[in-house]
Amino acid sequence: MDHPDFPFWRFSLAFYPRPGVEQACLALQDGWGADVNLLLFCCWAGIEEGRPLEAARIERAMAAVGEWQAQIAAPLRGVRRAMKLRREGVPASAAEDLRRRVTALELDAEYLSQTLIAASVPLKGAAGGDVREVVRANLSSYLARAGIAEDEALGQPLLVLADAATAWAASRGA
Repeated sequence: MDHPDFPFWRFSLAFYPRPGVEQACLALQDGWGADVNLLLFCCWAGIEEGRPLEAARIERAMAAVGEWQAQIAAPLRGVRRAMKLRREGVPASAAEDLRRRVTALELDAEYLSQTLIAASVPLKGAAGGDVREVVRANLSSYLARAGIAEDEALGQPLLVLADAATAWAASRGA
């Protein structure tokens, strides 16, 4: 599947591999059930808008992607992860080839998740707020709406994401 370029996707592809971002996103996903694409959206919107997202906009993004994530993206992720286990009688090379194809499908599903999110919540013009504070507010607001209570353990990955977004914005001169 082709992934036509759009700003949120371009940001995610460049931001996710930055130091600590992948680990923070996966910790929030695996430990608390957060949606990585919504976490990335909170970061991107905070950088691009410079003001916190209103609750209604976060809820709209969550609603736009919720069913897709539950029925398509998460099951593909589960299949990919299950395929890491060696199965007796299944040739390793064939299993690895299938896993690569499932990984590609999962990436396609994540791309489509991001198109749903971006279409549901168009960004407004930049307001110039403190990126770290804005991103942290966006993340906290999303987690609250997702029913994820913030605790001390949750604070570390959120801090990593807010710091990475601040560094990203600084590197772009935002």
